[in-house]
Amino acid sequence: MINVHNHTTWSDGRHTVVDVLKYAEGRLRAVGICDHYETRKTPSISRANLARYVEEVRKAAENYMVRVLVGIEIDFSGRTDIEHIPWNVVNEMDFVLFEYVNDRNWGGRPFWEFLNVIKRAEIPVGLSHPDLGRCYHEVDRERFLRVLEVNGVMVELNTSRRNTRMGMPYYRLASDFFECMRDYDVPLAVGTDTHEKLEDVAAVRDAYDFVDELRLQDKIEICERMLGLR
Repeated sequence: MINVHNHTTWSDGRHTVVDVLKYAEGRLRAVGICDHYETRKTPSISRANLARYVEEVRKAAENYMVRVLVGIEIDFSGRTDIEHIPWNVVNEMDFVLFEYVNDRNWGGRPFWEFLNVIKRAEIPVGLSHPDLGRCYHEVDRERFLRVLEVNGVMVELNTSRRNTRMGMPYYRLASDFFECMRDYDVPLAVGTDTHEKLEDVAAVRDAYDFVDELRLQDKIEICERMLGLR
């Protein structure tokens, strides 16, 4: 199994890159380090330190028998200078996740702006822990899924308690959305938004069970191919 979403001491995580990789080895097939990019919301990596972050993760990966991906999580709101993302550095990574896209509760900028921004991305792009049932309930579902498919936008199934409502993960509260997804080649990624507990690095089971229940295994495979894991 694969977990693309883990924070470290590079941003607001409690554990180092090495800590996360040690724990992932033998438990996951691939693990993603995905720290916060420059935002006023939380401790995060400044653009000046971004290249050094990528270098450290790449170097640490050489010592472990687990495939390591390096990514970044971008707060898609006024808390981040979206217009000046250093794409020359970001495009050297394996993927980039955007959080709070179209999420008014968190000051997220609209989805159409996201589509314009990602035109500069040369790597896989995803929606980080999206609350589809709340943030996209007014959209034409089939048209929205077609746009995700055409643009190759990954949708993350995030198992963290941070990303729940009524004690349920966002993805389980949007089962009807995902059932509709069967007809579209939308890549699905799995993440845990690891911050405090190392055990969270391998806590991906419920997301993979959800994929099996809804018969969406092919969407996971699409994502793995995009990330170079197949």
